[in-house]
Amino acid sequence: MAYHLGFYKMKMIDCPKFNTCNSPICPLSKRSVKKDIWYPGESVCTNVIVRKHFSWFLTQRKIQNKVKKYPHEAGAFTVEMLERVRGVGKKICGVIDDKKSDVYTIWLHKHPIKEAISEKEQKRRENLRNMPDTN
Repeated sequence: MAYHLGFYKMKMIDCPKFNTCNSPICPLSKRSVKKDIWYPGESVCTNVIVRKHFSWFLTQRKIQNKVKKYPHEAGAFTVEMLERVRGVGKKICGVIDDKKSDVYTIWLHKHPIKEAISEKEQKRRENLRNMPDTN
């Protein structure tokens, strides 16, 4: 199984980190992305070529940084959950590792899919960020 990353096509076995990686979610494995879970105390993919194509890597790192002292208390996350996280605070919480549970369904319901921001809205936000401080 290979993923097409723009112009780049890579199989898991072709990954330079393949023999040393112990990340529970491999972006080069469709099965892993769809089914596996990740706990904040576990490692994340270190292949720079691959991870820059998936936004959920940044979310994993943010969660790890927020829950450093007690990563086991943050619960488990799936890729679907990581893609829905809007903000990462100290009280970020995943679920137990049973994707068939009601808790998982409720979590997904409470965290709707992120909507894409229009180019016009992106420019408006950028202009607000670049406004001089009047204080």
